Amino acid sequence: MSTLIGRTIGNFQIIQEIGRGGMATVYKAYQATLGRYVALKVLPPFFQQDRQFLQRFDQEARAAGQLDHPNIVKVYDAGEADGVHFIAMEYIEGESLQDLLRRSGRPLELATATHIVAQVAAALDYAHSRGVVHRDVKPSNILLTRDGRAVLTDFGIARAAGFSRLTQTGAVVGTPEYMSPEQAQGQEPDRRSDVYSLGVVLYQMLAGVVPFGGTTPHVVLYAHIHKSPPSLSRRNPAVSPAVERIVQRALAKDPRQRYQRAGEMAAALQATLQAPTKPVRPARPRLGYWVAGAAALLVLLLAGSALLLGRGRAPTPTPASTPVPVVQVTTGRAVPPTATPQPPTATPVPPSPMPATPRPALAVVATATPRPATDTPVPPTVTPEPAYVIVQSDRVNVRKGPGTAYPIVGQVTENTRLDIVAKNSKGDWWQVCCYQGQQVWIVSRLVEIHGFLTTIEVATNVPPPPDPGRVVFASDKNGFAHLFMMGGNGSNLRAITSGREYFWNPMLTEDATKLTFVSKIGENTEVFVADSIGSNRRAISNHPAADDHPAWFPNGSELAFASLRTGSWEIYRVNAEGSNLRQLTWTGGDNRFLAVSSDGSRIAYVSQGSSYPTVELIVINADGSNPHTVLTYQSRKQRNDPGRFIYRPDWSPDGKFLAFGADDDDDRIISVLIVDVDSGLARRLIEDGNGPAWSPDGQRLIYKPSGEQQILFVADTDGRTLYQLTSTSYNSWSPDWVR
Repeated sequence: MSTLIGRTIGNFQIIQEIGRGGMATVYKAYQATLGRYVALKVLPPFFQQDRQFLQRFDQEARAAGQLDHPNIVKVYDAGEADGVHFIAMEYIEGESLQDLLRRSGRPLELATATHIVAQVAAALDYAHSRGVVHRDVKPSNILLTRDGRAVLTDFGIARAAGFSRLTQTGAVVGTPEYMSPEQAQGQEPDRRSDVYSLGVVLYQMLAGVVPFGGTTPHVVLYAHIHKSPPSLSRRNPAVSPAVERIVQRALAKDPRQRYQRAGEMAAALQATLQAPTKPVRPARPRLGYWVAGAAALLVLLLAGSALLLGRGRAPTPTPASTPVPVVQVTTGRAVPPTATPQPPTATPVPPSPMPATPRPALAVVATATPRPATDTPVPPTVTPEPAYVIVQSDRVNVRKGPGTAYPIVGQVTENTRLDIVAKNSKGDWWQVCCYQGQQVWIVSRLVEIHGFLTTIEVATNVPPPPDPGRVVFASDKNGFAHLFMMGGNGSNLRAITSGREYFWNPMLTEDATKLTFVSKIGENTEVFVADSIGSNRRAISNHPAADDHPAWFPNGSELAFASLRTGSWEIYRVNAEGSNLRQLTWTGGDNRFLAVSSDGSRIAYVSQGSSYPTVELIVINADGSNPHTVLTYQSRKQRNDPGRFIYRPDWSPDGKFLAFGADDDDDRIISVLIVDVDSGLARRLIEDGNGPAWSPDGQRLIYKPSGEQQILFVADTDGRTLYQLTSTSYNSWSPDWVR
């Protein structure tokens, strides 16, 4: 279709291609008769041969042409010229929501997402009131103008495709990631199907990923029908419970349990931006308002007396004490600037210029301002009650410095009181006093501020941030599976391999001077060793059988790895230059996914017997002696069999715990678990996570969601996601984190 550029189709001179999909190609074209630019959607040749589809396409285009709404792309014309079938539509200067999400690589602010949802919902309610169902609401069909307007396009195209003989042979009509359960089951969609799809879009805007992904459309559609969406707040801790409830209702499997109109969902979402947080009940009665009222009355009485008496001087006023600002820890809900809740408004909230992590509003409590001395007597100002912080969530981390790179000192719990001492230069962290007798730092997005912030100065005693360490991981960022390195805070991303080869399972030595990984020589999968920048690469396993899962010993002079050279996967130990190979296990089963403890004394690995009755997490001494089963699960021979499997264990730096991925018996959702090596007691840390790797200080872990889209996140040891490490624009996996 690229040959159309420069041609004139009907009244439209085609200038350039601006979009392409399975249903059509979109061009920017100029309509000389009216002196305007249009978006010309041209059908691909295989649809132009389908008369049934063309008839339905024309009907749907004409129905969409009757819609006149500021948030719906206007349809100007539809027809055929020179054998080309087209729709001429309003040309939108800007980008699609899909482009915005890819460009940002991060979740959007709640205000920005709300602004978009409110406008799309208005468009859908308008169309639904006229009997038109969209059927394919998704980010690529939501266009964003340069002045902040969200415009919905492609009404009826998916419905027209449903009548084509080319789509009635088992192919999925629409986009699986955004289809409602009833659409996935082949039922006729209605307005509530569009509400569900808009709920998926909202989830993606706030989480950075869609709730359900998979290797095939059928896997995704099955998830829409049978699975619950992964927790939104785990993927984005800034999402409040109120917002999560809205998304959950929009994504209800039963259409009757969803919002019945898109506008209902938008109104509920807008209300969360304005809803006040739960009132705080102090430990003792607060008399501030009574005292202030009495003081004001006393001022009037004394002033009136002075005027009546006509003599006397006012006493020197006592300067008002500057109130101490107070932080109140919250779960991330916005706080209105007054104590009076404001009702939801139909006016969309304007978006921020750039997407960013949502932050709660700062509520400032007004206090009396000292007045200069006058002839009117002024009573002494009552010293305000000491400022305090009330923690409203169960536990909130406090740290040695302003940032997640600093070590966690402890956690403040419900009803803990702390005063603000200082702030960091960006104003996104507060230094508070005191936790166990010391000043600590708490993140501003989890607190409410009361008092005058102008008195809070930037801290001068901030310790330098600790080295975030180095993270090495595999990624398809450059088209192939290559190895990349970055700081533990996401800084300084750089590729360390290149070419048309595939690399995976990287691991650095503790001093980050050497790298091991897996790649291929011809058809052989081999373990390699190289410098940390990827140079001086050499294979150390050198065997026709497959080798995988290398792990360094702490001295950097030896490795352990798994090999299939005896006909079954066994664990081996070898010097870094490839000499002194020793076999450590002899089970005849499947022993892989290994990890070496930080002191080099023990090796953990996953073992599955040849008959597949169980899967075990086993620990042995570094010489292969003293095997010890940490935990055992009922196994499965194939992916769809009953049972569980264990993935990629990693030792905590203190050698007490192993983190690993494991899937549940029922729904196959993989979760990150932590097990005490001595007791065998395990706890679920992160639902919908896999491939964990400990931070060097043992206070954080990197993990990736278990879905198809692989993004690295960092969580604390309570399972709360702290930040997103890699972009949503590419897949990343197999991380290793060292100093």
